[in-house]
Amino acid sequence: MKKKKEDVVEITVTRRITVKEKTCPVCGTTFMGPTNKRFCGRPCLNKASYEKHAEARREHRRKVYHAERQASAGKK
Repeated sequence: MKKKKEDVVEITVTRRITVKEKTCPVCGTTFMGPTNKRFCGRPCLNKASYEKHAEARREHRRKVYHAERQASAGKK
């Protein structure tokens, strides 16, 4: 019985992405980015996400706080 030989083929792929000059809506910095990128970097993306969901986070923290207060009041 003969064993089959395995060959390794290396493939190089070139992608062409169109970039435009954009302005970050959070910090106002001008940057070059692809058409689907809105923010200049991760810190601005995080800040925008935090601001977008701030009220929901506050509401959740309020509920947790009140639940903990009621639980501790019941133990006394």
